[in-house]
Amino acid sequence: MEALWRGHWTIQNQDHYVRDVTMLEDRCQIHKGNAPSALPALKNRLLAALRYHGWTNIAAAIRHFAASAHKARAFLTGCAPSEDSARIAEALPGRA
Repeated sequence: MEALWRGHWTIQNQDHYVRDVTMLEDRCQIHKGNAPSALPALKNRLLAALRYHGWTNIAAAIRHFAASAHKARAFLTGCAPSEDSARIAEALPGRA
């Protein structure tokens, strides 16, 4: 029973606490449409992706990616920054 209880608090500390404190989920004022259920799903996916890539301090990861939109876009799209830049440049009209 004790192991089950500790497992519950591990999940609480890893997911809910990070969403509540780091991502300010409790302060969210969005209440219309599908957004109240879509935003937590996106946040869960982001947390899973950050942890998959080795981030243990989620606040540090958010600060890291917030400092560079280029790095954040590369992380979210799964492209290396140079690949992403080249693809964007090719898509711009008048650029070869």
